[in-house]
Amino acid sequence: MRLDHRRPRLLSAVALLIFSTTLLSTSDAAAADATKPADNWVFLGKSNGECKHFWDPSTLSMSDGKRKAWFLISCAGAGAFPSSPRGVMSKAVLNQFDCAKRSLAVAQATAYRQQFGSGEVVLNSQQAVTESVFEDVAPNSVGMAYVTEACSAKLPAQ
Repeated sequence: MRLDHRRPRLLSAVALLIFSTTLLSTSDAAAADATKPADNWVFLGKSNGECKHFWDPSTLSMSDGKRKAWFLISCAGAGAFPSSPRGVMSKAVLNQFDCAKRSLAVAQATAYRQQFGSGEVVLNSQQAVTESVFEDVAPNSVGMAYVTEACSAKLPAQ
């Protein structure tokens, strides 16, 4: 596993997928199929390329007026993340949210060789989250689904 603290390709690839990809179906339990990650992950929808999007509401927290939570992107084919190392089929992503501005920033991303955040860890990237790394999300995009979920969910009891 390689740890990279610069704004690496992995974070850029994740940002591209989140900010500009349209979420094709939402909240359809049947679309999640029987094959899914651990029970703590909640299915959000599917995007083009047969990628499934999940989030873990138990990881939702708030600090300095921003929310953050872990999301999981799992794709059927190893070529779904073209700018990531070869063979990546899923990514766990820690997103931070500015709910007032309806924007998000990718704080950390871990790439895996198998679906649903399993198998060999290929790459782990992180970046310091400052105001300058928050990006607006497109309407009806994966990013908007992430913002909507994280900003409307009740914070877990601490």
